[in-house]
Amino acid sequence: MPDAEQPDTLIQAAWSSGADKKAVINEGTDAAMLLLAGERNQIVTLFWPVPRPLEAVARWADNPRPVAGIAEGVRPFASAVIPGCVLGYIITQGVTHGGLTALVWTIVGTIIGLGLVFKLLIGAALRRQAARLDEQSAFAIVLDQLRLGMTVNAALAPRAAEWIRRGLKS
Repeated sequence: MPDAEQPDTLIQAAWSSGADKKAVINEGTDAAMLLLAGERNQIVTLFWPVPRPLEAVARWADNPRPVAGIAEGVRPFASAVIPGCVLGYIITQGVTHGGLTALVWTIVGTIIGLGLVFKLLIGAALRRQAARLDEQSAFAIVLDQLRLGMTVNAALAPRAAEWIRRGLKS
């Protein structure tokens, strides 16, 4: 693919041309999401309660498309499974000395409780990261993520470039 057709080059050209900065950042974010889709959808990412850089950029730029995909709503509760099981076991065995039913319900309750806490903490971290961004830092993150995505999934680079061209025209 010629250098002018690379997603990062298209985004840089649009940025330099004086196009709406948030629109350029949103198109770059969407293209990076496409290129990093395999990484984002891995089951392991469900258990990582830290917002990704593109999530903060998308929130800063008011991008309506979710960056974390389906994992965004499930991630806090998936992150709470292991600590919830441990904490539920400790509570059941150390405090209540209950049986199997008490253990199961305590574990379920702690997973839900920790999931809600993690949801609040992830949201707060995301708001804090987005508040620290400006046009230049958001643009730098988008370029970094585009370049990472192009190395991870080079086969999708032409599709991402087309996506950017189409999005910038509208």
